[in-house]
Amino acid sequence: MPQTDTSLTPDLLIRTEKLTLVRGGYPVVDRLDLQVSRRECLAVLGHNGSGKTTLLRLLLGLLRPTSGRVRYFRDGREVRRLNMGYLPQQSRLDPRFPITVGEVAASGLLSRRSLFRRITPAQRSRIGQLLDGAGLLSLAGRPIGHLSGGELQRVLLVRALAADPEVLLLRPGSAASRRAGDVYGRRFPGLPAPPPPGRGAAARRHRRDPQSAGHPPRRGTPAPALNPSAAAG
Repeated sequence: MPQTDTSLTPDLLIRTEKLTLVRGGYPVVDRLDLQVSRRECLAVLGHNGSGKTTLLRLLLGLLRPTSGRVRYFRDGREVRRLNMGYLPQQSRLDPRFPITVGEVAASGLLSRRSLFRRITPAQRSRIGQLLDGAGLLSLAGRPIGHLSGGELQRVLLVRALAADPEVLLLRPGSAASRRAGDVYGRRFPGLPAPPPPGRGAAARRHRRDPQSAGHPPRRGTPAPALNPSAAAG
C-alpha cells in the first residue's frame, strides 16, 4: 500500500522541495525546503540581489526551477495551482492610460471571471470595502495618472486582494510590504491579524555580501529575523 504523507495538514498551502534555481553557474535559490500555511505571515530578508524576488516568482510559477519543485495544496490535497495575489515593487501601469482607480481595482477579478462578464454585486461590494479600507473609496472615479505614488501602491494592493487570494505575496521593498501593520488587520477586512505580543514571525535570512554582485551567494543557516517587538509593531 502507498505510504500516506502524515505531514499534510488542512492548513498547508505551499511546499517547496529542494527548490533550486541556477543562473550563470551560481545558485540563486539553493535547495530550499519551505512550507507556507494558511493564516501564516512569513518574511524573506536579504541584501539586494540575494534572490528574494526570484523566490517569489518561483512560488508564483513564473519561473521554472533548475531542480526541485513547488507544490500547492488546498484542504490537505495537492492541487495544480492556488489563487495568489501579488504586489510588485513598482507598477508598470502607464499613468497616461485612461483608467480609473475603481477599474484598476476591479481588474484583479479577471482571474475569477470572463473578460466580458459583468462584475457581480457581491464582487462590487468587496471592491468597495477594500477601497474604503485603503482610504481610496472617494477616489474610485479618479484617473490613475492623478494619484500620488503611495496612493497608486494602495490601489495595486486592493487589486491584489480583489479576488480573495489564498496567498498574498508582497514584493520586497514595496510600500505595502513596509506598512505590513496596515495590511494585516488594521486597514483591510478579512486578513490575518498581526502576531500577538510575545510571538514573533518566522523568517529565513538569505545572506549575500552586498559587495559581491554577480558572485556566489554566501550560505547561511536559517535564523530568527524578527523579534517579538518588531513583529508586534
